Amino acid sequence: MIAFGYYGNIMREIWMRPAPHGDTAPVVTPSSLQIALGITVAATLVIGVLPGTVLNLGDLADLVGAFRS
Repeated sequence: MIAFGYYGNIMREIWMRPAPHGDTAPVVTPSSLQIALGITVAATLVIGVLPGTVLNLGDLADLVGAFRS
């Protein structure tokens, strides 16, 4: 309940108060940030949805002769 009260106040300030000085311009996201976010989302989906694919990449080391002694 304490956390809800704290974060509830923050959400109220963000979404229910008028914009300062009437500033309603949209926030522009830089293209570099969009690309970084896209890469992160893709990596999360690959690792999260296809974990067998990522885990089997270690088996490729045997195919290419890595770690031979």
